[in-house]
Amino acid sequence: MPNLVLGAGGAAADAYTIDQSLRFDDGDSAYLSRTQTAGNRKTWTWSGWAKRCQLAATLDIFGTPSEGDGLRWFGAASNLNFLCLGSGGAWIITDAEYRDVGAWYHIVLAFDTTESVAADRVKLWVNGVQVTSFSSSSYPAEDSEFKINNSGDVFSIGRGHANDYLDGYLAEVYFIDGTAYDADDFGETDTTTNQWKPIDAVDDLTFGTNGFYQKYSGTELADSFTDDSTAGDDSPHTITGYGDVTNTLAQAKVGASSIYFDGTGDYLSIPSSSDFGFGTGEFTFETWVRFAAINEYQWIIGSNADNHFDIMYSTDGTSIYVYLEDNGDALTFSWSPSTDTWYHLAVVRQSDTLRVYIDGTQLGTGSAASADINATGLVFGMQQGSTYPLNGYLDSVRLSDSVRYPDGTTFTPSTTEFTADSNTMLLISIWTGGLGADSSGNYNTFTPTNLVAGDQVLDSPTNNWATCRLMNYPPSSGATFTEGNLYLTTGSSGGGRNTGRMSVSTILANSGKWYAELMVFSTTSFYCGVGTNQVHVSSTSDNTRYAFIYGVDGKVLLNTDGSEAFSTYGSAFSTGDIVQIYIDMDASTPEVYFGKNGSWGDGSGNFDETTPTSAVVLGDTFFTADTDNAGFFEFQFSSSSGGTSAQGQFNFGQDSTFSSQTAAGGYSDTNEIGDFKYTVPSGAKALCVSNLPDPEIKLPGDNFNTVIWTGDASATRSITGLGFQADMMWSKNRSGSHQHNVVDTVRGVDNRLIMPNSSDAEDTSSAQGYFQSLDSDGWTMVYGSSTGWNVNKSGYDYVGWAWKGGGSAVTNTDGTNIDSQVSANTTAGFSICTYTGTGTNADSFGHGLSSAELVIIKRREPSSWQVGSTPVGWTKYLVLDTAAAAATSSVRWNDTAPSASVVTLGTSTTVNASGGTYVAYCFHSVEGYSKVGRYEGNGNADGTFVYTGFRPAFIMTKSVDSTSDWQMFDDKRVGYNVDNYELEANDNVAEDTSTDFIDIVSNGFKNRITTDPNVAETYIYIAFASYPFKYSPAR
Repeated sequence: MPNLVLGAGGAAADAYTIDQSLRFDDGDSAYLSRTQTAGNRKTWTWSGWAKRCQLAATLDIFGTPSEGDGLRWFGAASNLNFLCLGSGGAWIITDAEYRDVGAWYHIVLAFDTTESVAADRVKLWVNGVQVTSFSSSSYPAEDSEFKINNSGDVFSIGRGHANDYLDGYLAEVYFIDGTAYDADDFGETDTTTNQWKPIDAVDDLTFGTNGFYQKYSGTELADSFTDDSTAGDDSPHTITGYGDVTNTLAQAKVGASSIYFDGTGDYLSIPSSSDFGFGTGEFTFETWVRFAAINEYQWIIGSNADNHFDIMYSTDGTSIYVYLEDNGDALTFSWSPSTDTWYHLAVVRQSDTLRVYIDGTQLGTGSAASADINATGLVFGMQQGSTYPLNGYLDSVRLSDSVRYPDGTTFTPSTTEFTADSNTMLLISIWTGGLGADSSGNYNTFTPTNLVAGDQVLDSPTNNWATCRLMNYPPSSGATFTEGNLYLTTGSSGGGRNTGRMSVSTILANSGKWYAELMVFSTTSFYCGVGTNQVHVSSTSDNTRYAFIYGVDGKVLLNTDGSEAFSTYGSAFSTGDIVQIYIDMDASTPEVYFGKNGSWGDGSGNFDETTPTSAVVLGDTFFTADTDNAGFFEFQFSSSSGGTSAQGQFNFGQDSTFSSQTAAGGYSDTNEIGDFKYTVPSGAKALCVSNLPDPEIKLPGDNFNTVIWTGDASATRSITGLGFQADMMWSKNRSGSHQHNVVDTVRGVDNRLIMPNSSDAEDTSSAQGYFQSLDSDGWTMVYGSSTGWNVNKSGYDYVGWAWKGGGSAVTNTDGTNIDSQVSANTTAGFSICTYTGTGTNADSFGHGLSSAELVIIKRREPSSWQVGSTPVGWTKYLVLDTAAAAATSSVRWNDTAPSASVVTLGTSTTVNASGGTYVAYCFHSVEGYSKVGRYEGNGNADGTFVYTGFRPAFIMTKSVDSTSDWQMFDDKRVGYNVDNYELEANDNVAEDTSTDFIDIVSNGFKNRITTDPNVAETYIYIAFASYPFKYSPAR
């Protein structure tokens, strides 16, 4: 069935949304293609949203396979590469590497060889920002022409140069023939979240001859589509949808989908045509119909003028009416269908007799002797678009100018696709998912190859869904993802629950009720359920906190405290079964339930309950011990034993067909989001960003930001663009071996530097330059009496990291024997504290926050910087100005973790000398904004992935186990992966620009090196966000 529109002609939604995407699996060699006609070979634009899956190979996004014009992810490095005529004509290759699989990229490529400046002939934007840094480039000659828009050449989506197929998702794809557009013609920045978002651009674009617009969506497609008839004078016919009428995978009789009318204003309209003017001649109308309710008159088909040809069902559920000719009386036929049942309906006029058939059996006849059916338009689902709305489904509609079923013949209705013949005047046939439909009005339809309706999924740029990743890396041999990173083949290498062969959801949650499904393939030797994220566990070791259903016998395997036990729950699974997992994080003690194929376990060896009733209680320590994201869970799947390769595919609500392995279920969650195979438990949600709670800090840049500048040797200079008035600022000369500098408003800014790489006392000299003030949008600095190295040396590059505190300090009396001066930003989990030591063990100072997970203390006299943290434990400490490993000491923190109000001190003079003056910087994690945590490096270039729940703007790491530097990264130096330049807090050296350390991605960071910060040791880190994951684009 062709693509339909949601809301065409209706009121626009408050915010533009994209409801679906198309999934490409390179293992299937899947793509869309169309043979081009002659167009503008000098000027065009491509725009689309992409979500990546496989990273290890060259993967084409679009192009002309003949001689290779197109755009691709290039090789394992995943640069974006545009090329013309293969590599023999012109090309660009980005410095940036795009390896984020957790979210969506928006890509715009504008090609215009009429430009006089070479670099303007190929322009590339990613997430609204123009890319200008290329590792290699050779621009096309002025006024040159290439294969795109060349008559006879094939244009492909998901395939291009050398047939390197795409692996991932695409959404909202535009191609413009003849105009070079910019990114802001397709998207805009949401000022409330700083998120780059799509706009409804179609009406403002000039598509040109070969232009097209592919939406891949059942609920937000073209304003109109065409039927599949060919015989009529006006074939094919344009059909327009109104209200919420949509293609749906939830129900289908022929193929994979049907047309759904919700009974509240949905209808399809077709303009007047002589093809429908049967006069007194013969005709056959037929369709499959399924009623969702039978409680009122329901219009199936009719003319758009009064009663020329109309079929409707009665309000009492006992009759079907057929009207022929203007204002004619209805012919009534008795029929009492049931709801939720498919029926084949056929209405045939043979000579002067009208026959009605249900499921191939004649229901009755009536006289049609005087009926003269005029050439009018047709309306499906509502009488002339105003009354008697249909509440149900239609599938496979055909209108013919011949008698298909003569003389009361009993027949078996076809359940396969109709094909157009010389008598077919209207044919709304099997839906291919709108996979190649063009919504621009040009009808430049593409042909799908190795794509099916089930490849249209609900994952989209405006509602990003969970997919899967391995818990830890590198992967075990044979562990591979397919089907949009939802299907894991675990491979047979390693232990059953090794984290390098365990599939986990890419979104974690710490509250609410959540539901997911998993289809079992190949073997029942699997575990499936929930667990915690354990980044400190190596990829060759098993996880230690989980609640799993065991496929072999349906027992539950539970480990809440480090020891596991089986218990009777349900019955054994078979391949093809669907596991249901429901977790209630809002219960007084979180609990999980398991089901199979629509029935829930009873805890006694059966799956025979209609609702979840047998809880597996997880216990409070399940979410706090041995985890790196305390309080959070993730869905998990693994093999149950070494030597056995298990296969399973998750559905978090984006695809209940499991890649067309079963009919769609059509069940949504408590917020009416998602597509599940079975009924979702009451109150449970699908795992997508729309269902995540709004973060308390939507704009992290209001509390933390990074600013870079180049020195100009001005005597006094103000830097702006920070976005807020900072209370603490840390800066570093990036170009030379010069000290780090920290200033804050509690100690006083003017000429009061402390140096994280040094144990020296607070510096009040002015020779090398200093900060004069922290201002409303940045800071003011003074060159100094000598060289200005600290802040503004001419030609030298600098970076400043700034935090917003609580403004003017207040006296805090929460401590024992120590009053502190505190500027606390309780929303952002950061405070600046000054105090005077007592030298008395167990005295404490108030920190002004609800907790303190990381405390950095510097004595303002000569003394080293002391660091205490929850991930390392409060019996140990680290030193910020050295590379030393964590050391054990009771005289730093008195072996006492900070409380909700105070930091407890020992007797060390580094933190509590009698009369000593100190400054302390205190931090705690804030969901979606900051994270204090730990992880285990793996010593592999496919390094540890650390989930933060946001896209980091700043990261500082340190090995706990050995001598290693405090490494600092941010998203401004240089601003793309993998070139996130490194500085070292404990060292004055210039930044390292030659080593590829980490990728910063939408939900955390990924180590890309075998050495620090990824040696096989335990690391501590602190990170601050640029975007909460709910709003984060891919990077």
